[in-house]
Amino acid sequence: MMTGRSLMRFLSHHVVPAVSVVCAALSFFLADGFTWARAIHWDTINLLFCLMTVVAGLDYCNLFGWLSDVLLGSCRRVRTVAVLLVLLTFFASMLVTNDVILLVSVPFAISLFNRFGIRRRIPLFIVLLTLAANLGSIATPVGNPQNIFIFSKYELASADFFAVTLPVAGFGLLLTLLSVLFVPQKEVKVRLRTGQQLTHRRLLIVVSVLFVFCLLTVFKVIPGFWLFVQVTIITTVTAPRLLRKVDYGLLLTFICFFVFSDNIANYEPFRVWLCTLLERFTMLTALLTSQVISNVPAAILLQPFTDNWQGLLLGVSLGGLGTPIASLASLISLNIYLRERDARLAYFMRGFLLFNCVLLLPLILFVWLIYL
Repeated sequence: MMTGRSLMRFLSHHVVPAVSVVCAALSFFLADGFTWARAIHWDTINLLFCLMTVVAGLDYCNLFGWLSDVLLGSCRRVRTVAVLLVLLTFFASMLVTNDVILLVSVPFAISLFNRFGIRRRIPLFIVLLTLAANLGSIATPVGNPQNIFIFSKYELASADFFAVTLPVAGFGLLLTLLSVLFVPQKEVKVRLRTGQQLTHRRLLIVVSVLFVFCLLTVFKVIPGFWLFVQVTIITTVTAPRLLRKVDYGLLLTFICFFVFSDNIANYEPFRVWLCTLLERFTMLTALLTSQVISNVPAAILLQPFTDNWQGLLLGVSLGGLGTPIASLASLISLNIYLRERDARLAYFMRGFLLFNCVLLLPLILFVWLIYL
């Protein structure tokens, strides 16, 4: 039986899903009928499930650790290591989502900086990796959950999507690399090779093929139901433990916010107010909403009220910068850092807010000049 203390501990580790359940439940006071049952976008839920399962398999086979070893093994300066790890995080987030890559790169970076003997720089580097993941994930439909949702819900053409996201991600990469100049140019005194090897090579081949299937589903080459059947059956037979590594809390969050958005969409005063706001300030509304409820729920909440997918996409993409709440990936980085024995929350928050604001302002100006 779950005690009060264990319940509080559980809720503290599942804040976002818990809030989404409460929001969905309260929204039924505004519901009119059962339209919410049709509002759940199962194509998005299915694709997220399959991607998380496949990426869990890639991680289980130590692909990310092996790649880090290969890329960083010959480095001799701290700043060179920083640049390569930032680049690896930036480009990897385009394929395996920003939150997943931070679960790998942040602990790896902490370990490296401990070996360098410059622990006081760890908060700075975690911030840089978080920025790299959030900005790199903007580029592709599978880079983050909100991209998957918007790309699928609006049935976008690949060319239209990339025309919006690639310039923003490219400018974000430039700003991130300039930020790495704050990392000290110190010579590395230890060998970086740790001898990490690929494991479970047969499984690695299987999940790599399934990952290609996921990408083909995103671009509407193969149907989503076929992908779900393949991933579920093959994973159950070859590596059922991967199914336990799926973030079901994130899937529940999506479902609850689908229900929440549909219920409040049927509340006429709110519908009129939000439609008016989005018609005039789509990107700004999405960006500011992301700061309060994070960019994934913001995308789901605002989508039914606007046909301006470009403004919504740009708003929730840039909305991942700002407060730690603005992106689930940022919360992951913060939680990993707080597990360190000498973690300083105030120091981390000052650096996080400073770098996020300094990068967010030129990004907003860039988007305004190019698109608006």
